[in-house]
Amino acid sequence: MSLTPSPMLHHRPWRFTSLLWVFLLLGFSMGARTAHAATYYLTNLAGHPASCNPNPGDVYDWFDARNWSTTPNPNPDACPSAGPPGAGDTSVIDSNRTVNIVGAVTVANLQISKGAINYGSTVNLPGSSSSTGSLTVTGSLDFAGNDIEALTLTVPTGATFNYHGGGFNNVIVNNFGTTNFDSPNLNNDWLGSGAFNNKPGALFNDSATVDTRLGGGFPFNNEGTFRKTSTGTLIWQAVFNNNSMVDVQGGALELDNGGTHSGTENIAAGASLVLHNADAPYNFTPTSVITGAGQVYPSISNPNSPYAVRL
Repeated sequence: MSLTPSPMLHHRPWRFTSLLWVFLLLGFSMGARTAHAATYYLTNLAGHPASCNPNPGDVYDWFDARNWSTTPNPNPDACPSAGPPGAGDTSVIDSNRTVNIVGAVTVANLQISKGAINYGSTVNLPGSSSSTGSLTVTGSLDFAGNDIEALTLTVPTGATFNYHGGGFNNVIVNNFGTTNFDSPNLNNDWLGSGAFNNKPGALFNDSATVDTRLGGGFPFNNEGTFRKTSTGTLIWQAVFNNNSMVDVQGGALELDNGGTHSGTENIAAGASLVLHNADAPYNFTPTSVITGAGQVYPSISNPNSPYAVRL
């Protein structure tokens, strides 16, 4: 008796081969669409065609591809058209320009700088009741520019904000990661409405090596750790609220504008906490703790201040 191969068995290798090709083609197609992290430079459009930058003067739109290049010095005969940077990318702004952000931006790393500290770029959200803007940096943000204006800046857990000086104007900073402050500038102004919120588990670390002033217009709200490791004096001109840990390991932390303290202030030996303005409302609640071998001084100008406390 002869056996006739089943049509299904006869065609099965063909179907298997066809499916294999489908999977291979699909895999190559998906691989071709995989995004790879890149570095994008905000271009200096001087010398480029006027059509490259639709904005007047030195004002740039973050979302316009014509403003970004993957090389620091692109061909001046054409528009770069490489951007905008995405969530896994690094963005570099290294000239004296203003960048408008209308909407939400997430990048891995952002560097804002120029040769001279406190003379650089501005990250700006145009004020409008119908627009919202946010900047989230998931890796590291290095800022040594002029100003950050009218923006919500988020530093997630595990990310780092290296704050080398410059001003904030109508800015809300939500720090869930680490902020390192090491400005060599005497004045670093916080103007308008806003807040710097140091969230639970976050670290704000002052390591500036010179005497410097920080703040002015809006409060610093500490729910994480504020640490001062430098030997200079940090004059804090904004309202300073502490609901967690202030750790002054060196130098002097001078508070000029009051605040509510319901957490712990640890003042190490040789360091000091200075309550400079006797008229400012310093509210130390029953849950507040002052510890360490350092000193807490009353107003420098008023030795009879009611805030005279020594550890």
